[in-house]
Amino acid sequence: MGNSVLISSLSPEDTISGKFALRSCELREYSRGQYIQMDIADRSGHITASYWLEDAREVYNSIKDSEIVQLSGRIGTYRGKPTVTVEYISPVKQGEYDPEDIVPSTKFSREKLWQRVIEMSSSVENTYLRTLLLNIFSEENKLLEILPDLNDLKKVFSEVLVSETCWKKVNREPAYRN
Repeated sequence: MGNSVLISSLSPEDTISGKFALRSCELREYSRGQYIQMDIADRSGHITASYWLEDAREVYNSIKDSEIVQLSGRIGTYRGKPTVTVEYISPVKQGEYDPEDIVPSTKFSREKLWQRVIEMSSSVENTYLRTLLLNIFSEENKLLEILPDLNDLKKVFSEVLVSETCWKKVNREPAYRN
């Protein structure tokens, strides 16, 4: 199940609950003891989060090596930026979350991005490189049956290649927003 609210849509006083990527995690000192300073992310963005409760050291030790955490808290602001005051946090094991909730995705149509990757690959002048690219991105590529994660790699590559590189070069917005 997905998160209650995406990070990109949070406002002060909102509550947040769900599974998030733990981008950074640091145990820090302050006048009354210790707290955890974190950066958490979902598919829509990232935000700073802090855990201020007395058991900060124990909680830190349980999550410091985690990639994904389950947490709940309340949104506030600090120095004009949104931040999460965490009320509950625990590590999440692999297989207990849906990567689609965590991994960033493009705002553009994946089908049209994929079509653009094929068009760009076909337009490469170097015959050997063009053949290699078309073989890698071919829908008939049998490697997909052996290495299912290659399909995710293809999605990531096409999204990054097209939405970040190609469209910036021509300095215009693509015509196929979702």
